[in-house]
Amino acid sequence: MFLIRMDGMIETQKVAREDININMKETPNDWVATAHRPVSGEMLGFIRFHKRQGMLELTNFNAQLRRKALDIGVSSKRAAAGQAGTHGEGFKVASLVMVRKGFQVRYESAKYYWSFQFGGRDKRHLYCHLTPMLDNQITKRMLEESTRKMEGEERDLKGNIWEDVTVKIGKVYSSKGREIEFDGFKNWMKVPFNLYRPSRVLKTANGDLVMDKDFSGRMYLKGLFLSCNHGTRTLKFGYNFYQGDVNRDRQHMSDLRIQASTLALIWEESIKKGDHGALAEYTKMLREEDTKRWADVNLSSEYMTKDTATAVWKTIIEGELPSTMFFYNKKTEAQVRGFLVQMFCVLTINH
Repeated sequence: MFLIRMDGMIETQKVAREDININMKETPNDWVATAHRPVSGEMLGFIRFHKRQGMLELTNFNAQLRRKALDIGVSSKRAAAGQAGTHGEGFKVASLVMVRKGFQVRYESAKYYWSFQFGGRDKRHLYCHLTPMLDNQITKRMLEESTRKMEGEERDLKGNIWEDVTVKIGKVYSSKGREIEFDGFKNWMKVPFNLYRPSRVLKTANGDLVMDKDFSGRMYLKGLFLSCNHGTRTLKFGYNFYQGDVNRDRQHMSDLRIQASTLALIWEESIKKGDHGALAEYTKMLREEDTKRWADVNLSSEYMTKDTATAVWKTIIEGELPSTMFFYNKKTEAQVRGFLVQMFCVLTINH
């Protein structure tokens, strides 16, 4: 679900993703997550699920949605290094997907209600209807907001249509809308990297290596979840890349060789830090190459650095046997020979 992303907040509030503090709480009526600045505690936005109404509400404070955002290919994130959006279609595609599922989708920004609905002769075209909020309502709410600021009160869980961006999904403005089931919403919440942060994370210059079992097989790009498709290979661990681009369908990195080289760099730094048994895990994946074919070590013969290869080789030699000898079954001779050639190439090429 592309809508639950922090890119807009990062862009407008000028704060790093990892510095945003997330507070979550649940009541009989609501589930709420609020985002705050690290030092001042100022609230930057929130996610709120209305259980009884079956509606999801997301608000980014001090943000804007302009009409040109409806054009195909328009994106404010293309040149932003810390944000994953590049194709300029996520806003429209996410709305289309939700409307197809029967949910009502409405944005509130720039003093307008932006309602997405199917229309046209065959009811198969996606339309965005812009309806302005009445002037007297805006004036009243702006006066209330001005009074709040003068009295020094903190912001509550409400978006201001003239200065914020709010998205509402589900049963929003009429009885015809489809309610979002709370269990389904909780599954959506498992996707964003920044909401339920893992406990066993190795941070490197190129990305995060996540060793929590709940994140196994997951890949993120700048916090955006990718529905990884690695062909015959499977990711053993979880990763959050800091740099790169995604393909148009947000399934994987647009350049799989860059993905492989980035994975090698992440493991190299993690091994050097010596945390959470990174070296042992990496060595184990290499030795399982013939049977498991982990995507974590794909193209390792090309991108593994000399330091990593040396550490792996030392682990194999000194690990289980007291001498420099090791034994193998005749049936696995080809596998062993291939592994030795791979390690030799890495050690010599990177010399």
